[in-house]
Amino acid sequence: MKIVIICCEVLKAELTMLMEKTGIYYPVIWISSDYHLNPEKLRLKLQSEIDQVRDADRILLCYGCCGNAIIGLKATTADLLFFKTEDCIEIMLTKPNTKFERQKATYFLSKGWLEGTKSILKEKEYMIKRYGRERANKILKTMLNNYRYLLFIDSGVADEQAFNAMVETCGQFAAGMDLEFKVEKSDNWLLEQFLLNKPNDKFHLLPKGEVITSRIFNNGQENTQENTLSGL
Repeated sequence: MKIVIICCEVLKAELTMLMEKTGIYYPVIWISSDYHLNPEKLRLKLQSEIDQVRDADRILLCYGCCGNAIIGLKATTADLLFFKTEDCIEIMLTKPNTKFERQKATYFLSKGWLEGTKSILKEKEYMIKRYGRERANKILKTMLNNYRYLLFIDSGVADEQAFNAMVETCGQFAAGMDLEFKVEKSDNWLLEQFLLNKPNDKFHLLPKGEVITSRIFNNGQENTQENTLSGL
């Protein structure tokens, strides 16, 4: 079976590490995390990449629902395997034989998010340059008003020095925003199962020619947004 991967760069370090661990190497099309700011643009980008795949039997689409960004995608060139998860946070923090429960009032960061050009820390730098530190902090605190915690996901992709630097940076940011700082370990179990094509109720295999609908994520129930997206 010929397989191609389409993956968000948020998971680039984790997926690369797992390919080295398993010895399973597939061609990968990396998608900038910047597209997450606009689900419609992300959907168009993903459909364009799917349409351009040639001679593949299966595409591993390393995305969850991601703000409905993958709803409406059509498997035009190959079968599509994707995550039945809300987003990459659930992908990274799901553990075997354990139901994932998202921590409430929590802002999540990881190595991949920190390295993105639109990360909250990059946004802070931009705001400081534009508004000054005091006003920038006020704006950010307003943006994060509904959060109580900042959680850094340690997925084991950084050496000790880099990890300590990221934790220190995130901790300082959390303190400045009056957020409680946490670190949670990820063993990348679900992403590894995905790479290995292991059966899992968190995955859905969409046959070539079919369209991703909200029923897949909503236990067979439609939502109103799907009707406006399914024709894309």
